[in-house]
Amino acid sequence: MDPATGGAFVGTYRSYDLELTLPGGAAVPVHGITGVSVAATHRRRGLLSRMLNGDLAAARERGSAAAVLIATEYPIYGRFGFGPATRMAGLTVDVPRSGGLRPGLRTPVGGRIDFAAPEEVRELGPDLYDRWRLTQPGALSRPAANWAMDTGEVVLPARGWKEPFFAVHRDAAGVVTGLAVYRVDDKWIGMAPDSTLRVMDFLALDRPTANALWQLIFSVDWVQRIEVEDIGPDDPLPLLLANPRAAAPHVSQTDFTWLRLLDLPAAFAARRYAGPGRVVPAVTDPHGWTSGSWLLETTSDGTGRCTPTESPADLTLGVSELSTL
Repeated sequence: MDPATGGAFVGTYRSYDLELTLPGGAAVPVHGITGVSVAATHRRRGLLSRMLNGDLAAARERGSAAAVLIATEYPIYGRFGFGPATRMAGLTVDVPRSGGLRPGLRTPVGGRIDFAAPEEVRELGPDLYDRWRLTQPGALSRPAANWAMDTGEVVLPARGWKEPFFAVHRDAAGVVTGLAVYRVDDKWIGMAPDSTLRVMDFLALDRPTANALWQLIFSVDWVQRIEVEDIGPDDPLPLLLANPRAAAPHVSQTDFTWLRLLDLPAAFAARRYAGPGRVVPAVTDPHGWTSGSWLLETTSDGTGRCTPTESPADLTLGVSELSTL
C-alpha cells in the first residue's frame, strides 16, 4: 500500500507452498508465486523487487528447494534467478483427416468410463492427480482451491464457469485410473457440423487407460477438430491416429513453468540420474544464495549429491541457466 495515496493498494503478490516432482519420482517442497502486479502509477520504483526478493528469502529460510511461477512476460524474471524449466505443448487434430484412432489399441480389460458430476470429481480428482503427478517430472501439486474453481464450487467473476464433461475411467476393480475433462462448442456451417472439442484436463495412470479415454473423445459426434492446449511434448497421441499428420502443433507452444533454485544440495540430491558422473559448475547468483563452485557427483544407482568444492570449475553459468537445466 502507498501511504501517500491514503493506503491504496498499488501492488499484489501471492505465494503458497507446492510440491514439484523431479526425475525419479521424488517430490520436493517448492514455493509457488502468482498474482504479481504493480499499478501503472507506481512502476519503476522497485516494488516488484521488494516483494519478490523478500518473499524468496523467506521461502529459502523455510526450506523450499526452489521457487516456481508462470511468467506472463519473458524478460522479467531472469534477473531474479528464474529460468524457463518446462514447456507447454499442444495439439490440434483434424478429426476427419485423422481417420480416428488406430484399431487394436490396448485398453484395460474390464475397465469402464462413466460421466461424473462436479461434486464427484471434487472428491476423487485430488487423489487421482496426486498419484499421477508423481509419475511426471515437472508436475506440480494442485491446491484444493484449483479443484473448487475447476468444478464450479467457486466461480470467479472475471473467469466465469460453464460445466464441462467429466469422464472418469475405472479399472475392473473399480479403482479410478483416469480422468478426461472437455467441452464441445455447438457450431454449424449451414447443415454441416463444425464443432471443436477442447480437452481441458487429461490424467491417465497408464497407457491402456489413456487409450480408452482417447477412444471416448474421438467418438464424440459432430466434432471436426480436437484441441489439446496442454499436453506433454513427448505424448504419443499422434502415433495413436490412423493418420498422424492430422495432428498439428497448437498455437500455445511456449515456455510454461519457470524455476528458481534456492537450495542446490537439496534439489540435486532429491532427483535421480541416468548414470555415474562428475561435474563442477561455478554458479553466479544475484542474491548470493547459490553462488560458488559446486561438485555434482552421481553414482550408478542413480543417486547424486551436490556439495561446495574448491575444485576447478568445468563450466560457469548463472543460477537462471542452472535452474533451467
